[in-house]
Amino acid sequence: MSPPAESRHGVYTWVILAMYILLSINERILMKLITRSALGAGVGLLLVVSACGSNGSAAGSSSTGSAAATGSGAGSTVAASSSAAITSGSATGSSDTGSSGTGASTPGGSSSGSAGAASGCAALAAKYASLKGKNLIVGTSPGASNYDAPDPKDPNKIVGVEPDLLTEVSSCIGFTYTLQKQDFNGLIPALQAKHISVIASGMYASDERAKQISFVQYMKAGEASVVAKGNPKNLTSMESTCGVTAAEAVGTVENAIFEKQDKACKAAGKPGITLLSFQGNDQAVTAVAQGRADIFLTDSGVASYISAKLPKIQVGFPIVSDFVFGFGVAKPDTELLNAIQDSMTELNQSGKLKEIITRWGFAESQIYTPAIKA
Repeated sequence: MSPPAESRHGVYTWVILAMYILLSINERILMKLITRSALGAGVGLLLVVSACGSNGSAAGSSSTGSAAATGSGAGSTVAASSSAAITSGSATGSSDTGSSGTGASTPGGSSSGSAGAASGCAALAAKYASLKGKNLIVGTSPGASNYDAPDPKDPNKIVGVEPDLLTEVSSCIGFTYTLQKQDFNGLIPALQAKHISVIASGMYASDERAKQISFVQYMKAGEASVVAKGNPKNLTSMESTCGVTAAEAVGTVENAIFEKQDKACKAAGKPGITLLSFQGNDQAVTAVAQGRADIFLTDSGVASYISAKLPKIQVGFPIVSDFVFGFGVAKPDTELLNAIQDSMTELNQSGKLKEIITRWGFAESQIYTPAIKA
């Protein structure tokens, strides 16, 4: 039996009133009510079906807009974080001014170009936090080479493969450095006396030197001779150098090669080798170009580089060598040694090491997996 019409009208009135009250409730409270109970879900469905107009559309638009804003906000935050990391590297790189009159340099250079490298450097910066913000004095003996040489456009600046590598290393760890010019044979004593923190001067990490200081090795060396254009003395091997005048830079490993050959020449009853000693490679190269010396020994990459720039000299014969270039660090300074090693490893893995050494005329085959020699 159906209830009286009056009763039905009364029920409808209460339902409509309840719906009006619920629609007046704040959207967030309504959503909580809806999600907390199946009854609420039913009421919500009833409301959507019943309202099916501007209120439903407004609620839907508001909810969708809110969700979109939240999603967009989260996405923007992640993107901003990623962008900040990349921008930081780019900003640091753009601030690189290279070496100045005193050899001042700021960390920077081009970034590694990969998120992995950026995150790797972030981890290294945290690992070696005590180095952050420090300015390290780096000793170098610039010459006519692609290791460390005066910039042709500004002789007060020093450019080359090692300044570029150090710029990347310093940027990765978070320190700055200043290049300090010195005679080559004074670099190790200066490092041991703590006048400098690092040696970056195309130095071979020889066994003898490793007894005095530690090295982070990074590139193989291939020896070659530099002779006058046309090779007028027809020098084709070390055995053919008996009786010639050789230019040498004080403190370099090539001196031992000449000394050994000089003894061999004399033992064979041939004239010995006359040695002209100079404080730097550039002076020794000039002696060959001017005809005061017949030969100079250096790294093959350097020999090719300077021969392409100086018309009066050329690359002579090659010499088999097992030498490896390295950055020198004082033996007690193990933290700096490990920091340079780890960041050089990062450069090698990111491809930056290859990019830099080939840019300066060295061969990709000369890359040496960064390793400490102490």
